[in-house]
Amino acid sequence: MNDSQLLEIRDEWCRQMARQAMRDAKEIDARITAARANRLARQSSPEVTHALDMEIAMLQRIREELESDVEDWVG
Repeated sequence: MNDSQLLEIRDEWCRQMARQAMRDAKEIDARITAARANRLARQSSPEVTHALDMEIAMLQRIREELESDVEDWVG
């Protein structure tokens, strides 16, 4: 296998990974939206509100990591 074939395989892998990451990011966006809606809709205890805030923060960090990975794969 020559270098150009290896580069083509790598490029295709990067494109596939970027597509999957974008699908995952859309799913995470939906989860963030749902968690925010739950937080706003409920008159919850401080513990529940804190748990939802933590979930939102965690999902946002994951989303940022996915965006960074996509930039690495397509950049």
